[in-house]
Amino acid sequence: MKVSFTLGVGEDVRVNNIPCRVLTENLTRNPNFDVTFLNYTITSNLNLERVTPEFVNKIQKENRVIRECTTSWYTLFQVAYSNYHHIDLLMQELKTEYLFYSMAALQIEFSHIGQILNRGVKVIIGGSLLNSYSFKEIRDIISLVAEEKYMDNLLIVKGYVDLTTDLYKIVREWKDVEITENDFTTFWECTEDYTVDKVNRLKKFGLTFKKYYPFEYSVFILDNKCWWNQCRFCTYPLYQHKDFTIGSPAGKISNNIITAIRKYGNGVFFTNDYFQFTPKYKEILQNLVDEGIKIVIFSGIQAFKNEKYIDNINKYISAVKLGVESFSDFSLQYNNKGYTYADIQNVLKSIKSNMKRDVSFLTNMIVDLPINSKDEIVRNYERAWQFKKELIDVGYRFNYSAKLLTINKDQVEKFIDNKYVAINKGTNNISGRYLIFDMFRKLGVIKDDTYKTMALPLLRFDENGDELSTDFDYIDYDLAVNVFRWRKDES
Repeated sequence: MKVSFTLGVGEDVRVNNIPCRVLTENLTRNPNFDVTFLNYTITSNLNLERVTPEFVNKIQKENRVIRECTTSWYTLFQVAYSNYHHIDLLMQELKTEYLFYSMAALQIEFSHIGQILNRGVKVIIGGSLLNSYSFKEIRDIISLVAEEKYMDNLLIVKGYVDLTTDLYKIVREWKDVEITENDFTTFWECTEDYTVDKVNRLKKFGLTFKKYYPFEYSVFILDNKCWWNQCRFCTYPLYQHKDFTIGSPAGKISNNIITAIRKYGNGVFFTNDYFQFTPKYKEILQNLVDEGIKIVIFSGIQAFKNEKYIDNINKYISAVKLGVESFSDFSLQYNNKGYTYADIQNVLKSIKSNMKRDVSFLTNMIVDLPINSKDEIVRNYERAWQFKKELIDVGYRFNYSAKLLTINKDQVEKFIDNKYVAINKGTNNISGRYLIFDMFRKLGVIKDDTYKTMALPLLRFDENGDELSTDFDYIDYDLAVNVFRWRKDES
């Protein structure tokens, strides 16, 4: 059976990742498949580079502050523009009847799948993000774009694929399936990765991650568990928690990671949320450090309150993606983060006193969280700038990644209180991720309304019951530059 495989445009070919490596190996090992790995993601991204400056100019006219928060809109623009405008690039390259499509940004990619189906292609979609939707919900959303006569050409595979998964059997049976049993030990036997060739092509154009971290890294995950797991806006509670290291010795895992990294980079990013330094994980980290591998982890304020945690950072870690989310006590409490602004200040002191200076920080802030006043919005970003400035002043490499608040239907009941935040039934004062989607629609980037089914339009209120618009409307341009640019003189 001749099949093709592509990453979704929202996925980044500059990094290795376990799902891609497993799919690559699974498809190439199966004698029933003759697989072609498409260049669609790379060609689409290169075309995107040509149109981005024009789009930036349009954003600048709309709101200069939004222009500064590139991490909040660029990935969405990348996915939206490519999925709506680059479908012909995919179809020019696709020569097989069957397409395996790995999804990473569901808000727009469902529309993309609908357009591909309309070209008569049989599409197999997968990815752990699909687990937050039922089969019916996925099909209902895609059917908003795909013609009814083509919907039978869609196959949905939920859950994790490993090397024991018989994808050929799944394709032959052509029935939506959820994989519930896995042998995750096979994750650490995968050596193939078609993205490496794509990485080498990107390097020719000078596209790397060095703007954020001073080294290139591969992406791995050891578990998908968050020990806190109580944030009000988080989707983690929707997923079944897995430990991908069970049954595999630390040596085998670290050797597999080292082999993958050596193909083109010198760093690894562990995407475990709130990374925990368990004995097994520390053994893996030590093996990597001994090989000169740079290590990036996700973490948060609660973990950094423990000085022993900082000791482990000093021993193993080169960069931290630090989830702070907000510097407003109101927002932190509303979202059940489990810490206060005073805790953040104490962590700042502890970092300055106890942590080595060559650690890099890329720190998450969430734009448009519920908040109680306009003044508190401004104060939140002023505190963010002070936090950043103090760390830069003592020698740390630091910047913010701006994330736009997204609430989907599964989170509505626990998140929206109809006092400080509600569903926006009008067209004014829209906030959160829907704001950017709405802007894309007005600028002609988005051509249909499927995104409305996933990113709900939010309306915020202050403590007096008055409507609040987006954070972008309250912070001035100079403050946005200070908070969100890597260097103040960066273009």
